[in-house]
Amino acid sequence: MKNREESSSNGRRDLVFAVAAAAACSIAKIAMADEEPKNGTPEAKKKYASICVQMPTARVCRK
Repeated sequence: MKNREESSSNGRRDLVFAVAAAAACSIAKIAMADEEPKNGTPEAKKKYASICVQMPTARVCRK
């Protein structure tokens, strides 16, 4: 009986570790996202086109 409880505990521990590792990877992926373009550049205007159309005076759309 003890062997069964021990394997169940190890399974839960492995599951929690896997979930924590997945969360750490997703946070790292967000942190390593591509760099934001400089304000007013054509790349910024292209990336934020919907914002630039609605609010042409937005900071990202002008220098």
